[in-house]
Amino acid sequence: MATSKWYVKLVNLTTGKVIGADLPHTDQPSPTWDQQINQQCSIGFTTPVGHKGGLSAQTLRTVVTPGDFGAAMCYGTGTASDHIAQGGPNWTTQLLSENPAMLKISGAGMWSVLNARVQIPSTWTTSMGLADSRSIATYTGSYHDIACQIISNAVARGALPIDVPPLAGGTQSMTYNGFDLISAGQRLQELTQLDGGPDIYFRPYFAAANVIRWEAVIGNPTITNTGNPLLFDHGSNLVQCLPTADGTKRALRTFVKGNGTEAAIAWAFAQDVAAITGGKLLLEMVDTNHSDVTDQTTLNAIATADQGLNGKPVETWDATARIDGPHALGTYGPGVRADYNFTCHPWIPPGRYTQRLLGMSSGSNDGEIKHIIQAMQGAA
Repeated sequence: MATSKWYVKLVNLTTGKVIGADLPHTDQPSPTWDQQINQQCSIGFTTPVGHKGGLSAQTLRTVVTPGDFGAAMCYGTGTASDHIAQGGPNWTTQLLSENPAMLKISGAGMWSVLNARVQIPSTWTTSMGLADSRSIATYTGSYHDIACQIISNAVARGALPIDVPPLAGGTQSMTYNGFDLISAGQRLQELTQLDGGPDIYFRPYFAAANVIRWEAVIGNPTITNTGNPLLFDHGSNLVQCLPTADGTKRALRTFVKGNGTEAAIAWAFAQDVAAITGGKLLLEMVDTNHSDVTDQTTLNAIATADQGLNGKPVETWDATARIDGPHALGTYGPGVRADYNFTCHPWIPPGRYTQRLLGMSSGSNDGEIKHIIQAMQGAA
């Protein structure tokens, strides 16, 4: 029976066709990668140059030229059913040593290609210029649908092996002016940041033994679990969990600066009266990111939201999970909710905690990956 392992495939990013055999890598326990919602994400691996089965320098210069081809971080036995943790274009190369010659290759997920492609109608040509309606795109439907149309338009402007889901229907509308010359990737990022905006990530998979494609996974607005609920049990498939509490942005009173200057500036504040009068250390913060806002009601709402966010420390969990067991690598993706069960953790009280799993990344030990969990606001 074949043993599962991490391996690297090179891929043509216009066709999805795999280039040659596995590319040797020396990374232990695995190449580096991460897969998160609403992020460009990253890949990285090291390959020998001209020794230990490595390709020659001449060949490598061709197949890993930054911006020409891509790589996929794969796990399995070498079949079309194997899992691809992340894949996308190679963006940088660095010779780490001469003897032995080792080349570090770094890249990013498919979102990075959209960051390098302008959001402008696929029917537009440079001869049209940017002064009339032919450079303007208006997309309608749900925010899910608008994301689909941004991606489909980018694919129409230049071939990419991306699968776009069907439209879901809705009444939103977004207009993108060509003269802004903003990338499709940035437009997607902006969309995810709207109230009710969709979760988005690009899932690479083997469409055939020698073809890799990327599925655009788009929430409406969030991505939901399929199948049994995810459960990671501390001491079993949850190897460890190391919490961090951060109070560097904690505030008992929050100020927001709006439009205007000096004494005429528009401003608002919110505060935790009980904490202040109760004798807690007075901590204040100022939000300067809304200098265009003149409406007092809006400023008040921003101040209230900021205070709710920063009123207590923010807790994050550095969680490590096994890649085998009841929830094996490839059986779940970013954006879903998972339960984390603790009975005898040295810091976290016993209980079953439901958390949002924003993504995963390569682990520090063989057979493990990292879970990227949404920070918990207001942690004690």
